Amino acid sequence: PAELPTEFDTDAVSFDTIDVPSCWQFRGYDRPFYVNIRYQFPFDPPRIPKTEKVGKLFYILGADKGIGPRTVDPGEEYNFVGVYRRSITIEDPDKNYVISFLGVASCLDLYLNGKFVGYSEGAHNTAEFDLSDKLVKGENELLAVVHRWCTGTYLEDQDMYRLSGIFREVYILARAKNRISDIDIKAVPTDNYTNGKITAEIQYVGTKKAAYKLCDCNGKEIASGNCKDKLDLTVENAALWSDEAPNLYDLYITVDDEVVLFRVGIREFKIEKGVLLVNGKP
Repeated sequence: PAELPTEFDTDAVSFDTIDVPSCWQFRGYDRPFYVNIRYQFPFDPPRIPKTEKVGKLFYILGADKGIGPRTVDPGEEYNFVGVYRRSITIEDPDKNYVISFLGVASCLDLYLNGKFVGYSEGAHNTAEFDLSDKLVKGENELLAVVHRWCTGTYLEDQDMYRLSGIFREVYILARAKNRISDIDIKAVPTDNYTNGKITAEIQYVGTKKAAYKLCDCNGKEIASGNCKDKLDLTVENAALWSDEAPNLYDLYITVDDEVVLFRVGIREFKIEKGVLLVNGKP
């Protein structure tokens, strides 16, 4: 970490190549470190080692050593830093772009074309960053700076191997300016489980209207039209969803040239007199 400059000239550095997702301890950098209830650095929340060596650790509990106060020197252990560099080519920078990191241990500083985009910690949570209006046409450079530990590491002290890096998938979702931002779909049986009702509340960006198409479990279109912020459909002779017959309807929502598919199951869960009923049956 002491070798990481405050201003980083990526063209002046020779990078290795690593696959993502992966943990750098399994790619020849550092070593896997197993610990149960102890931390890998001195317990002093919210502070963590920055550029200096970890130094001696003091602890009382440890299944491998029993109960009792002791210190241990882990040796040349630091808050190591992994710097990931990736070039991407953008053809249409006017679209909406969101990059998603599905898992990064322990934290992430993201830069785009040399400018800071955002920070995230919480290794097993998805981190999303809006890159819209920051990308340029042609080649763009993404830089992800990942630290071995962060303040969030205090909340992730579990019986496991402590590993580092971008260990889950990374992807960029490119969408049009006019698009769905959120949708809430409900599908319930009606008329004593004979028919069904599908309702949806839709939120948009850049528009207030959409087209819809509903297909049955065999792919046959049974309803279509235009809608705004609400959708209310009746399904006659509905094929209900259950564990034995997981029937799904296909609901297509179209905004401009974007089509989003939702798989919809019509079902009801309720408890009566201590019995769980699915579509009225135990």
